[in-house]
Amino acid sequence: MTKRTVSAGVIGLVTYTLLYYSGYPPVIRATAAGLCCFCLYELACATDSIKNEALFTISILAAAFSCFWELPQEAVLAGICLAVSIPLFALMMIFQPKVKLKSGLSFGILAVLVCGQLRSMIDVRGLPGGLHLLLICITECYATDVAAYLVGSKYGKRKLLPRVSPNKTLLGSVAGMGAAVAFCLVYGLGLRLFGGYRVSFGLLAVYGVIANVLAQFGDLSMSVVKRVTGIKDYGNLIPGHGGLLDRFDSLIFVLPFTLVFCHFTGGFLM
Repeated sequence: MTKRTVSAGVIGLVTYTLLYYSGYPPVIRATAAGLCCFCLYELACATDSIKNEALFTISILAAAFSCFWELPQEAVLAGICLAVSIPLFALMMIFQPKVKLKSGLSFGILAVLVCGQLRSMIDVRGLPGGLHLLLICITECYATDVAAYLVGSKYGKRKLLPRVSPNKTLLGSVAGMGAAVAFCLVYGLGLRLFGGYRVSFGLLAVYGVIANVLAQFGDLSMSVVKRVTGIKDYGNLIPGHGGLLDRFDSLIFVLPFTLVFCHFTGGFLM
């Protein structure tokens, strides 16, 4: 528990420091590229595609290049990624025993979807109030993880999806939802009182609920990949947590959703 807490503190410090300087385009782009490339490495190891040097090298270069290249219609592309990845991972959870991911094709599909969604952080940062939007995205995911872990591990009895993630409980999931939505509303109140923003609390509440569902779905999605490929963690980079995908899996769906939500609704910050 101590190791996990210390690691979370260090990761949080690094994350928020990078966010502080994310107004400089090279910083946010380099951060996105680093996260995408490292997550690709972990996916390649999980699917055994690390042995295919040509495929792995091309994938890493493409992921890094995409983070420094202006893509047209970013919100539309993010929406397409969500429309493909949500049913795909849902089907993987349903048909888990029959799914096989030890192939270059599987790695390629996972790589495109995961990196295509994670790079949305660049476009979210470019929106009006982008720094606050990223802070809400990331901290909501942290709040979900912490509340679900603390409440679920102590009081949770009924398992959420035991075949996918044996340790997650229904009570922990509800606690995560409550903590995430509460954080969003409190942060919105702070922006209204001290940040000079007009905040649509109705839209913010809707965003908080949907984003939390997607955060938990992202966690489960990466868990089902671990179950199918037969690994416990994606790595040991973060003591007590595992790899970067073990720590940032919740963001995979939340980041593109935030971009799409703000694009089509105008956002909750005005």
